[in-house]
Amino acid sequence: MRSLQRHHTRVNDANREQTYHMFYLLMPSRSERDALIEHLRQAGILSVFHYVPLHNSPMGIKLGGSPGQCPVTGEVSSRLLRLPLFFDISEAELETVAGRIKSFELASKVSAPQWTGPELSGSDPESRRALS
Repeated sequence: MRSLQRHHTRVNDANREQTYHMFYLLMPSRSERDALIEHLRQAGILSVFHYVPLHNSPMGIKLGGSPGQCPVTGEVSSRLLRLPLFFDISEAELETVAGRIKSFELASKVSAPQWTGPELSGSDPESRRALS
């Protein structure tokens, strides 16, 4: 993942502990997220959208939630893409995933996704504001 450090990263607050349970991208749009999921799938890499807002879940709707109730939550959740992350993932596997994402960027000329997760951290305050 070192080759992708130019992207925005989440900066972990010193007062919090990271659980290191996921690594995700915030894509520019839902259609670009879905296209990247397919691009990764074609290489045998499983990636999924991660978050269904609680107010849109079956129980949330039963309790009075409705689509559009939280527009920012809905918009951001439609762009999240969860990447492979597991205990014994190798550096080579990480580089394969990163390379496939880079090839998607180049082929589709999409904006670079915003990176976030525990593996990459930086001191750029803009990154913190963009992803907090």
